[in-house]
Amino acid sequence: MPFGTVAPQGAKWEFIEKENGKYPILVWTDTAAALDHYGEDGVNKLINVVTLRTICLGIATRYNKAGKSPEEAAQSILAYRPGQRKGGTRTPKTRLRAAADAAVEATGDSAIVTEFLRKMAAGEVDMAALAGVLN
Repeated sequence: MPFGTVAPQGAKWEFIEKENGKYPILVWTDTAAALDHYGEDGVNKLINVVTLRTICLGIATRYNKAGKSPEEAAQSILAYRPGQRKGGTRTPKTRLRAAADAAVEATGDSAIVTEFLRKMAAGEVDMAALAGVLN
């Protein structure tokens, strides 16, 4: 596979083959070079939190699902620094916030969306009837 993103000195690219493509993984062969690349704080976070391999696979998977190339994933992997999140883990609360934002945008009426959610929280919405409408 032709691959143009150059690994830093002291590292190399390996690829994990999955059912829907190849995923780039940055593998370090020189600890001092990794320390130089990530810094002491970054290396400590990698050691104490998750493996770099897991991080690389996560980044590559997200890029693959978004239809982006392994090159784009590799560039994001190189830009990654431990402890610097650009997004976050989607939680029920963040999914609800995104859905509420989309509903406000679609209806153009934040008051009605807010009132619906307030009534739902208060138990004033017939959930069985709502489920029937949604299914």
